[in-house]
Amino acid sequence: MKLAELVKRLRAMHGDIAPVSTDPWELIVHENCAYLVPPKTRQERFLALKKKTGLKPQALLRSAEPKLRRCAEMLIELGRDALFDRKALKKFPGVGEPGADKLLLFSRKAKSLAPDSNGLRVLLRLGLGAEDKSYAKSYRSAAEAVAPLPDDWELLIAAQLLLQRHGQTLCRRSAPKCEVCALAKDCAFRQG
Repeated sequence: MKLAELVKRLRAMHGDIAPVSTDPWELIVHENCAYLVPPKTRQERFLALKKKTGLKPQALLRSAEPKLRRCAEMLIELGRDALFDRKALKKFPGVGEPGADKLLLFSRKAKSLAPDSNGLRVLLRLGLGAEDKSYAKSYRSAAEAVAPLPDDWELLIAAQLLLQRHGQTLCRRSAPKCEVCALAKDCAFRQG
């Protein structure tokens, strides 16, 4: 299945999803402002923090949240150019390889599909890549399976967001809702 067709079918199920931000600093703070909470709760906390601090590193240094303080320290130490460097991004709390790819994708600095664990699960179940005990190997396998990527930032960003939503809501790790999934007829997981 081509990526454009996958996005079209996912949009039919989930609608359009806008990114929280296209600014890598805002996305790092968003990721670290709340842990293991529903997306709506994280967004509420992020907006409250943004209103209170303007997301300025100096203001975040006074945060009660250690991860936010660490992020602020790193930005002050490394400078804003680090927000566009894959290696530097991976050093921030909560970022890692998929997170760095997502930040660079959303800021339109590097094209990738950037699936998080939910999106990766969807791709692997569709047969796009091979699951491995190593998350990094599974991630690379899925990236290779969807290559070459189209030269379309909006499509790639939509794919990342829609794959994530699909993995969170329908193609869940346990009790997937295959019976209502528009991808089920092409899903290796469903067929197997």
